[in-house]
Amino acid sequence: MTVFETDANMNSQDGKGALWKIDAGSGAATLMADNAGRLRAFGALSDGRLVLSDVENDRLRLYSPTTGQFTDLAGNPSCPGTAASEGTGTNARFAFPSGIAVLTGDRIIVADRTAHVLREVTLAGVVTTFAGDGGSGTIDGPRATARFMGPRALTSDGTGAVYVSDDVAHRIRRIAADGTVTTVAGTGTGGFADGAGNVATFWGQEGIAASTDGSALYVADGTSGDEPPGPYHRVRKITIAP
Repeated sequence: MTVFETDANMNSQDGKGALWKIDAGSGAATLMADNAGRLRAFGALSDGRLVLSDVENDRLRLYSPTTGQFTDLAGNPSCPGTAASEGTGTNARFAFPSGIAVLTGDRIIVADRTAHVLREVTLAGVVTTFAGDGGSGTIDGPRATARFMGPRALTSDGTGAVYVSDDVAHRIRRIAADGTVTTVAGTGTGGFADGAGNVATFWGQEGIAASTDGSALYVADGTSGDEPPGPYHRVRKITIAP
């Protein structure tokens, strides 16, 4: 089953969002849930539920395809846009939660975009900082002292590494299983150029996925809502060295 989201409900443009599923055989789309929130990413848990990032309400939610029920996991919708902070459930705060990656053991990693960090969230709703010191910038090294500018989309591979599309910095970053942060590709200057990682340029990396064996990344390189002149709106492939 393939799942996707739209910002609008099925029959209106009210911005409350909807979840859909696509039949792999027929290609037909079927509504799963209306009023899902302004979703920016979701990931599958081991029990079949989905974990969702609701950016307008600065929270993470859980959705059960079996029961059709939503439950809030962490974050406080009554405090949108507040500074990110650790905590449990509604005591935690997010600042534009975006991409999600689910690691082995249902470890949920979320890109807390305007807080410049990645957060880890347990199924009990406990939120801690996974990577980044909260400052805006590009610093590689140990994840506790690394810096990101605007982490947006996330993916992971079979080794437990997390890949981050930092579109504000025009870079793709990697957090290895041992916690080391490196820059995979991008010079820090927006543009479009293929080549080795240290010369390739990106403009607005709005999505990222890893191949099953972790040998390649696929990046949806858009414009982040801007429309600058240039050869953008492409899917880029990054080959990961063995």
